[in-house]
Amino acid sequence: MLFDEGNLLYKAGDFAAACAKLEASFTLNPLIGTRGRLAECLEKVNRLASAWTAWRDVSAMGTHAPEERNRRRAALAQARAAALEPRLATLTVMVPVDARRSGLVVVRDGAEVPSALWGVAVPTDQGTVVIEARAPDHQPHRVEIQVRNGAILTATIPALEPVPTGDSQPPPAEDASGKKALPEPGQGTQAISTTGPIARPADSGLEVAGGRGPGALELEGGRVEPAVTRAVGPSRPALVAFGVTARADIDVQAGASAPLVGVAVQLGPQLELGGGGVLGVVKGPYAGMRLALVEGQVASRLAVRPVLALTAPLYLAEEASFVALIGQAGLEVVVGTTAGPVSLRAEVGYERLFAAPAQYAAGLTILSIGAAWHFIR
Repeated sequence: MLFDEGNLLYKAGDFAAACAKLEASFTLNPLIGTRGRLAECLEKVNRLASAWTAWRDVSAMGTHAPEERNRRRAALAQARAAALEPRLATLTVMVPVDARRSGLVVVRDGAEVPSALWGVAVPTDQGTVVIEARAPDHQPHRVEIQVRNGAILTATIPALEPVPTGDSQPPPAEDASGKKALPEPGQGTQAISTTGPIARPADSGLEVAGGRGPGALELEGGRVEPAVTRAVGPSRPALVAFGVTARADIDVQAGASAPLVGVAVQLGPQLELGGGGVLGVVKGPYAGMRLALVEGQVASRLAVRPVLALTAPLYLAEEASFVALIGQAGLEVVVGTTAGPVSLRAEVGYERLFAAPAQYAAGLTILSIGAAWHFIR
């Protein structure tokens, strides 16, 4: 009865109502034909991850079935699932080591995320996903994520802040079933942003205003864009990450090299400012910036992106001090880890010396190989 009603609604083009009927029908009577029709219906309403799961179920149900018809259904379902895979969105919930503590519970859309699924990319339907984390004697964390088909997203759980001493915060209330109620929206709300492939908690002194509610974010193709931010606590700079960098600049003509080491501050998903010291034959301080032209996320923990870099060293030679300007372009590979993104960099460019003594060439072709490690803030 339910299947017939759902099938009629499907043929009439009322796919949302048809999916509800077909899901109910399959729950009561799990037949391969019902699951297949439900998979088609889920595709129609753009629930691609659910459709992909349903097609895989049909494939598993029919592969070894005695009926030739069901084996043909299984082969078709396998092909339909494979066709959907490039269009699926995935969401990875990361819980870094420093965020793990006794009693930590991570919840996604009201269902607990077991620790075995931490760090696993899970196919996700388009729409709003709510990630929450709580632990005894700690302030809860909550974020809403807008998922678009094809996006590869990561949400990182921050280290929860302890409840301030003397702050009376009642324990979570129990609902009628005896389960602990999750915090209301707006309690412990935080936003996330991305640096390469890893999403990070925004500064706890900021809350996102607008969007679909507290902490709402817009994500498309792996981008995370907060709406308007307003201060709700002590004002601090909204730094995304900071870390250390090292690279070797090689003079292509002469074959000589000079190492550079320093620190860097990442001010957004794509902009980095830094400074440090040149440790070659001629030493001195430097300042620099680098810009990733795109975020370049290709997997939940991997980004590959073109970059532009500008470095301004001050060389302190025995004969005289002089400045230079190095402009470079290249590629950066960013690998997400629980301790923060690690970047591997290769760039080529040109160094121009200004007011340098005569024995120094005025211009050099430079090849740079380097790495960076950014700590999560």
